[in-house]
Amino acid sequence: MKLNFFLLASASAACPSDCQDVVDEIDAWQDYLQDGSNNLQCNVAEDCDEVCMIECRPVYGKCPAAASLEKALWSEKGKKIMKKYVKDGEGARKRRNAESDKKPNKQTKAERREAKEWRMFMSEERRLARQFQKRKEERRVKTERSNKRKRRNWENDNKNFVKFYASIEEAYKSICPDLNLERDLGSEHRYRPNLGGVLPPRTLSLPHLDDCVTLNSNNRLCVPKTRPSACSSEEAQLTYKKLSTNFYEITACEPVCKIDASQPLLSIKALTGPGEHDDSNDDKFFRLVKPESVVQECLFYDGRSMFEKWIEMDRQNHDDFENNQIELFEYNWPEVDVNCLKDMNEITIGDQSGNGWRAMWLHVIVNDVENCQTVTYEFDGSFWVDHDDANEVTRTRTNTTIEDQWEHL
Repeated sequence: MKLNFFLLASASAACPSDCQDVVDEIDAWQDYLQDGSNNLQCNVAEDCDEVCMIECRPVYGKCPAAASLEKALWSEKGKKIMKKYVKDGEGARKRRNAESDKKPNKQTKAERREAKEWRMFMSEERRLARQFQKRKEERRVKTERSNKRKRRNWENDNKNFVKFYASIEEAYKSICPDLNLERDLGSEHRYRPNLGGVLPPRTLSLPHLDDCVTLNSNNRLCVPKTRPSACSSEEAQLTYKKLSTNFYEITACEPVCKIDASQPLLSIKALTGPGEHDDSNDDKFFRLVKPESVVQECLFYDGRSMFEKWIEMDRQNHDDFENNQIELFEYNWPEVDVNCLKDMNEITIGDQSGNGWRAMWLHVIVNDVENCQTVTYEFDGSFWVDHDDANEVTRTRTNTTIEDQWEHL
């Protein structure tokens, strides 16, 4: 027993005595890098023998599984750590102490005056921000109460189909828990809650705001790190100075998308010709032709492919396809992936009545909410649909227009 204890003591003594100093240096370096916190736990390796070996693992809060490991997955020689990572052995504590020993530069009278003005300005901004948050919360509570009353009145006025839909949704709840028949109601019958909201203070009325912001590839309005030369006037400089403090977190400058999921995913717009026989009293149909870029399966709620099904163009209580009249047919299709409607190149128009119809042009409009864009596939040029063409005709796209729907505040 005494011999074993002697051997253990000899093995422990073989690890260099300054190895713990390396651990202390690493800890100080991490404290310096992370402003007083440390997300690593470093120790002298258990197998340290003659050469100083250090092992490190993330703390429990960063990687819980690392705490249960018998041996750390990362280890390195102490000298190599100091040379490779800790800047040629320059102590983190020395660097930190050296920085703390630096005497602050004495401010000039003009700089002190500017600093005082800035503190007064920020104090006023914080006061306005607190006032804004209070108004925002009051508005939120008021809007919620208003929407409850509005929803109650809407349900009372439309209780016939509300109860009808609710009974069907309850019947299919076990297999379709997310079934929402109300979502497909037309705009005339749909419940529309009040949105509320309060405009932020000052930011929206800052002078020369456009001079001091840039539009990046993500369509996000942001304040540049370096003031551009366009911001030359004093008012423009003040605008940039206010927005560059991160006090507003730039949220007031971010755009708002003008389209949402409540708007139709796809719309068909067409102009009926002026000729005597161009109009029609019967409904027409269209069928989308699958774009080459679409590889996924695109199905309607009934399981049928959207590229095989004829879709009726009809508006209730409306006389469609009259001379010189622009028709607009809207389709919500919440179950359809918008990617199925990208790069549309062809569309087939059908007339199952045999009476025929002539259109001067036809446009397919897709609201891409995810990218906040409205894409219009234009099928320009007049065409006939009648029995001479087997009551259907396929048109090829002539142009594509992409309209950005971001609304910049």
